[in-house]
Amino acid sequence: MEGSLLLSLTATLLLAAGMGASDTADAMGTAVGARILPYRRAVLLFALFLLLGAVAEGGKLVEPVGREMVSGPLFQEHPLPLSLVLLFSGLVVLLSAWYGMPLSTHQVIVGGMLGGGLAGGFLAGAAEVGMRTGKVLQVLLAWCFTPLLSLLLSFLLCSLFRRLFLAVKNPSRLNLLFSLGVLASGCYMAYVMGANGLGTVIGGFFASRGGELTPPFLRTMALAGAVLVVAGAFALGEGVVRTVGSGLAPLSPTSAIASQLGASLSVHLLTQYGLPVSMSHAIVSGVVGAGLAMDASTVRGERVRRLVLIWVLCPLLSFLLGALLYALYFL
Repeated sequence: MEGSLLLSLTATLLLAAGMGASDTADAMGTAVGARILPYRRAVLLFALFLLLGAVAEGGKLVEPVGREMVSGPLFQEHPLPLSLVLLFSGLVVLLSAWYGMPLSTHQVIVGGMLGGGLAGGFLAGAAEVGMRTGKVLQVLLAWCFTPLLSLLLSFLLCSLFRRLFLAVKNPSRLNLLFSLGVLASGCYMAYVMGANGLGTVIGGFFASRGGELTPPFLRTMALAGAVLVVAGAFALGEGVVRTVGSGLAPLSPTSAIASQLGASLSVHLLTQYGLPVSMSHAIVSGVVGAGLAMDASTVRGERVRRLVLIWVLCPLLSFLLGALLYALYFL
């Protein structure tokens, strides 16, 4: 049992590094793509607000992810297959970041847990597991809703900011507003990512761990996760930044601020309801929404379609992997 928990902890930290390479990096892609901040300085600034978000609001996701979608003692009494799912998920997220593709850590975690819970419940018996159908449906609907909400908010905000910034005639004041806007929206994004993203990652480990969610546990895991997020962002994040910062649509300071705010507001809203949703999906949709507001012809439709296909396949494959591992474990 202790070996399985150690493997689960290792997988969780690897997922945090993957989130740093994928989710955190593409969240910073707007600021870096607009050339407001150099990449490495942005990582350190975002790390601070990421940790604040995880400590302040990460608990809103840890319990729902760890105990509310799949209830019962299955993951606590049989943690090895779940640990392997988390480990494989972390490796996949890191690999996708290596190729510069933003992949959702939320989807690989949740998909693997649902697949494992379904297969484990079927083979181990109803006493071992209970699938919370209502909660699962809420999560799936939130995955569909988040990109649409982010796209709409980013489109509206970009249209609004464009008019406001055009009214500023002083170039120095305008540049200052641009810089402050991108920094403020970027720090807010990092905070939201700590609350939702890192909370989801910790929730995967919490599912395999017995006991209650306590503040010391949350703070310790948040600090360890934040360190690994920064490591992942430094090691592999720049390729994803290029994809989000300029690969989907050219970014101006106006569209950078709008896409960051639109994505962050969308994810923060759903965080209040304990729903694990992807900042990768939100920021990519935000960049597209802001690009449509600036000039629809600049949006690279082929790249967007490829990302959407990956978003659909990712949770399905993770679900199948979780189901397969628990099936092999019990057979």
